[in-house]
Amino acid sequence: MSDRSNLAAKIELLHSVGGTASVEKFAELIFANRQSVEDLAKNGGLLRFELGTQPWQYPLFQTHERAIVKGLPRVLMALRDRDNWSKLIFLTTYNDYLEGVISDEMGTNDITPIMALQAGFVESVLLAT
Repeated sequence: MSDRSNLAAKIELLHSVGGTASVEKFAELIFANRQSVEDLAKNGGLLRFELGTQPWQYPLFQTHERAIVKGLPRVLMALRDRDNWSKLIFLTTYNDYLEGVISDEMGTNDITPIMALQAGFVESVLLAT
């Protein structure tokens, strides 16, 4: 796969899970300042991606009700040995463990870790890592 088509595939993947925002827009969305968002990302508590010549892009699924999804930094730290693309896939792909543990409470069998975090199941997601 060429670099150009690889970049296009990455952009499409990010778009399919809710899109991205620049650090400024992301910070504005969660009522934070740019530096605190950058620091959290540098310390492994938020995902961000370089896409060609664009500045860092922050996936929007990391927000819920105008804040960072509760427990997301803890989950990302538990996944610290993986690269950001692998973390993205983990968070946005249906998870059999979570289906078995919380599907009744969530009312669905199609549960991704990010959905579980948004619903407050932080400890269950940590166990799924």
